[in-house]
Amino acid sequence: MPVFVIGTSVFAALIVGVAIFFFNWIRSRRNLQKLFSLRLISVELPEQDEKKDGKEALLEINRTSQLLGALANLKLPFVFEVGVPYAGADISFYISVPDSAVQYAIRQIHGLWPEAHVAESDEYSIFHSGSVSRGAFLREKRNFL
Repeated sequence: MPVFVIGTSVFAALIVGVAIFFFNWIRSRRNLQKLFSLRLISVELPEQDEKKDGKEALLEINRTSQLLGALANLKLPFVFEVGVPYAGADISFYISVPDSAVQYAIRQIHGLWPEAHVAESDEYSIFHSGSVSRGAFLREKRNFL
């Protein structure tokens, strides 16, 4: 009788373990699908003086920090990209967000940079002959709380 109870318990634990594995697998696939359903927003800021004093540069850093913080508070995946389409061109800014957050992101950008031209954009290629691509991933070193 005790062998039957132990065998049944092990079998039940195995079934629960397999169920948890498949639940996590399905959830990760949904998250992956969300990443592939992002919409691209192009952000064009008006040209500014090359000679910025320290206060203006700090203001731009603070605005960018506020934008990234607002997007992070959505708890949805997003991508912030800075690119130069070809040598000698102006720097372009792109933000990719899920469909549900497009209008929110546009409002946040206009709130921080009222003069910015923001529009949904088609996909673009970062790969051109003679070009260089670089990437980075940011995360907190330790929990903020």
